[in-house]
Amino acid sequence: MLRFERLVLAIVMLCAVLPAKAQWLDYPERGTPLTRDCKPNLLARAPRISDGKPDLSGVWQIEPPPDGEIE
Repeated sequence: MLRFERLVLAIVMLCAVLPAKAQWLDYPERGTPLTRDCKPNLLARAPRISDGKPDLSGVWQIEPPPDGEIE
């Protein structure tokens, strides 16, 4: 019985972790500052708009509305 419980736990944990891979896109974004070895420079400054504030435009994924909210 303990063996079955471990198998079920392993399957549940695997199913919980698989969607995490889908959160990270595997294509490079144009304009991303790169290091010398062509990796994204995560320490670079955020792009700015004309008034000096950070440019937060880009790909934003919204949550779909709950069922029944859209008619």
